[in-house]
Amino acid sequence: MAKSAHPDYEDVMRFIRGMDAQIPNVRVLPLGHSVKGREIPCVIFGDAGAGNGDKQRALIVAGQHGNEESGRAIALALMRFLLSDASSARDLLRLQEVAVVPCGNPDGAQADSYHNADDVNSAHDYHFDRAPQAPESAALEKFALSFEPDCFVDIHGLSGGSMNDRIWVTPVLGFSANRGFVFRMAEEASEAAEAAGYPVCEVQPAPIIDPARSATGLLGEKLAFEMNTLAFGLEAIERYYREQEWCEVGLLRLLTLLEYGGNDRFGLGYTGYPNSLVSGFRLCGLLAHGQTAELRRQSRGELTRFLRENFAMVSRGSDGVERLAKVGVFSKTVNGKNPERFSIMVRVKKPATLETVIWDGKPLASGGEHGFRVLDRIHDLQITADICAPFGGPLRSLEIRYRSPMIDIGGRK
Repeated sequence: MAKSAHPDYEDVMRFIRGMDAQIPNVRVLPLGHSVKGREIPCVIFGDAGAGNGDKQRALIVAGQHGNEESGRAIALALMRFLLSDASSARDLLRLQEVAVVPCGNPDGAQADSYHNADDVNSAHDYHFDRAPQAPESAALEKFALSFEPDCFVDIHGLSGGSMNDRIWVTPVLGFSANRGFVFRMAEEASEAAEAAGYPVCEVQPAPIIDPARSATGLLGEKLAFEMNTLAFGLEAIERYYREQEWCEVGLLRLLTLLEYGGNDRFGLGYTGYPNSLVSGFRLCGLLAHGQTAELRRQSRGELTRFLRENFAMVSRGSDGVERLAKVGVFSKTVNGKNPERFSIMVRVKKPATLETVIWDGKPLASGGEHGFRVLDRIHDLQITADICAPFGGPLRSLEIRYRSPMIDIGGRK
């Protein structure tokens, strides 16, 4: 078979070997080997030293289907961008670690084959009830679960000749708010591509994860299930666009998604991807606890696993009835590890004046790991109560007393 003009495994390895070994804040990590013994490389961009605990993490995987050439081309384009002197690249890496696996199926890439050398579809080899069959997917899963990405993107190519690009959104957990978040993110990436001259990108919305019926076996689905990761898939038109166009549209959509790791686009009170809102809504929701991204990742995983295994609720009543914002926290069961810390976010429409915040009958002080914080916005007060107490257990209440003409405060003492 004649060698393709598009990047194969050897082209990827040649690029990685050609990187300057002295480049700061770039690490090459071998994840494992393919069926035929080819190394699966991962390149991690971002400072691994001081301050890293407050960085978001993104994982980009390409080339799990060996004959989909555009994935490898787009991954190399992203790596070139992250290695550049562009101010936007520096700004991105100041706030995030980005891990790139540019060729997840080395044997398939060399053989121009969809599957790996054992004829396993390694891109669909990630399941909730068993370990991966293929060594390629086993290596990727092990790394991904240890890296704990906040955002995951799986890059593919429409090698069969379809006439539309795609952004598909990985299934999400039913109790999370992620379904709305990931769809908005994907729509913005699609709109950015259209504005740049690529008008045929289709967004596929996210279904709800059903562990009993899931047969897709995607790594993004496994990450969403385990740690509430926001996960996406990108596909490029390979039989119409040329390689330069793959890279242009792919990089544009990737960077649009990655921008969310450097802002608070959804108004949750911290910089980063919005998946620390583990359950509920922005009016009242369960947030991961922690003042750094690393602490929130740990809390997010603990809360996600607990909510999967138990019947629990965080529920806000009507403020007008008791003349305060009252949130009940309750779990009918306590199976598995009970998280020892969590946060609750409540938003109150202005005009309003905060009086006191009470957890389980005891006033909370402002600030600290067990206390409350207030974000004064244009139209509302956002109060976040950071609780150092077990999440699972009998009914307890968070009470936020405030004055507002929006509710009847007559007779309050």
